Amino acid sequence: MVAYLRVSTLHGQTTETQLAAIQRAGYSPTRTFEDVGVSGRKTTRPGLDACLEWLRDGDCLVVTELSRLGRNALAAAELVTNLSERGITVVSLREQLRTDSAMGRFGVQLFAALAQLEVEQTQERILLGLERARENGQRLGRPPALDADQVRSAQDLRAQGCSFSTIARELGLSRSTVHRYLTS
Repeated sequence: MVAYLRVSTLHGQTTETQLAAIQRAGYSPTRTFEDVGVSGRKTTRPGLDACLEWLRDGDCLVVTELSRLGRNALAAAELVTNLSERGITVVSLREQLRTDSAMGRFGVQLFAALAQLEVEQTQERILLGLERARENGQRLGRPPALDADQVRSAQDLRAQGCSFSTIARELGLSRSTVHRYLTS
């Protein structure tokens, strides 16, 4: 029995409350891995990485909630599925989930499907918002580095024979920005 504990900030959060919850639920981990002050959005979490490397077929991983395991719901569900395929049982207290039963495995698949649905709906909303913004005449993306007056000034200086470096210094810009505007 292994426990993985994670708190994302150092301010007032401790892994002791998670360990206490696991013990109150009747689990006694023989090994505990933790990440303190590490966001779930980080792709490398030393404690989780060590835990995943340590786990073997037949082991049981206990967490207080699935969100401790992944950057998002879909990533957590994928990790749980991978662990289950390796013969490792995952127990999540909050979701009341155990992957060593048919209902537990179904719960993980359902959780993954719902997470994927959420991802796709979010993408659709973003694309719809971008489309509406374009229809309303909004300019999307990064603002131009130079305004029209600066472009004219750069063109005038170039016509006078100034180098890109000189123009960049004169206008307070990078050489690559000046080059991009004058050669495109």
